[in-house]
Amino acid sequence: ATALNVFFEEGASTVLGPYYLEAVAGRGMVINFLCPKKITANTALTVTTSAAIAQIVDVTGFTAQG
Repeated sequence: ATALNVFFEEGASTVLGPYYLEAVAGRGMVINFLCPKKITANTALTVTTSAAIAQIVDVTGFTAQG
């Protein structure tokens, strides 16, 4: 198990994070926002972590008007 920080980035800018995940084997992390986070249209949302270990990241969301 390896502790790590998770950052969500849009281009070269960090838009969310860091979120810290403690070093416990098999532990997951869920982040729910009460207020939706707006990401720029046609711009990649990337996830960067501070540890070189196997990871799975699912990002779900929706497209809204405006």
